[in-house]
Amino acid sequence: MIQISKYIGLTIIGLILFNIHPLNADPPQIPARISGTLSINGTTLTDSTARGFHIYVTKSDGTSYSPESSDTDGLSENFYTLYIPFSGSVVATQGEEAKIHVSKSGVEATITSPVGGVFTVGEAGSSSQINIQGDIDLQPGLKIIF
Repeated sequence: MIQISKYIGLTIIGLILFNIHPLNADPPQIPARISGTLSINGTTLTDSTARGFHIYVTKSDGTSYSPESSDTDGLSENFYTLYIPFSGSVVATQGEEAKIHVSKSGVEATITSPVGGVFTVGEAGSSSQINIQGDIDLQPGLKIIF
């Protein structure tokens, strides 16, 4: 009788461990990709003029995704690229609203297109072009020249 309950106990422990083992986890989903041009104060920025700009996406309520969805290394071939996570601890779901932010030196730009920076997240693995237009005043009274 002790032998049988010993095997039943080991079997139950084995089933529990097997069910929580990472091999049973769903594979990570491919992030949604958005990319496009960045225009600030009416000027379309290039690789050299966009230095120091930080472009990132949050949930519409301002909650940051985790992993983070940001582009801090400047433009590449005059385009920004962001990946919106569908796997991680704070992730997107298809069809939810998200918000694009652009800042430089800690000053946030006012995004005029898409209006308020708001857009709808596509499906996992999708790729969309969203050209960003915004206005920023880094030093009141001084015009930014690119």
